Amino acid sequence: MTIGKRLTAAALAVSLGVVGVGCGGDSNDDAADKLAEKIAESQGAGDVDIDSDSGKIKITDDEGNESEIDTSGSAKLPDDWPADLAIPDSIKLISSNTTTSDGKKSMSISGQTNADAESIFEELKKTISDAGFDIAFESSGTDYSSISGDSATASVNASVVTNTSEDGQLLVTLIYAAK
Repeated sequence: MTIGKRLTAAALAVSLGVVGVGCGGDSNDDAADKLAEKIAESQGAGDVDIDSDSGKIKITDDEGNESEIDTSGSAKLPDDWPADLAIPDSIKLISSNTTTSDGKKSMSISGQTNADAESIFEELKKTISDAGFDIAFESSGTDYSSISGDSATASVNASVVTNTSEDGQLLVTLIYAAK
């Protein structure tokens, strides 16, 4: 399966899973989960397991590569998240994803905070640098800031985006990828 097709199928599985998760609390959850799994699998996503109760989705493709996604809205850091890439306490995680492909892990987390954008960005920048990553790229604009770091064994990207919704919270995303 090509990467593009795999990503499209995985996105479909996540979309269907989020819809199923959003419909939680109903006695038909298992049936809705199974239907969403079958639809995603028919589009080439591989083996898809959706659990509306926990908000978790697991996808295993035909090559054994795995993705685990937490869409619960109260996600936790992935089990293998590097301890030296601690996130600021003010960030409430809303989703996390772990993907293993060809034996290498990629992990992403998304969260929200009411903290000041510049302060959060500077804290993330310091954390990335202190964790041994060389800053490869940094960019800021009116509504966003992003940074990329590289080491011999991994890369990390972080972004802070101003949320234009009424709550005004910042959206913070970190991506860690083993090389």
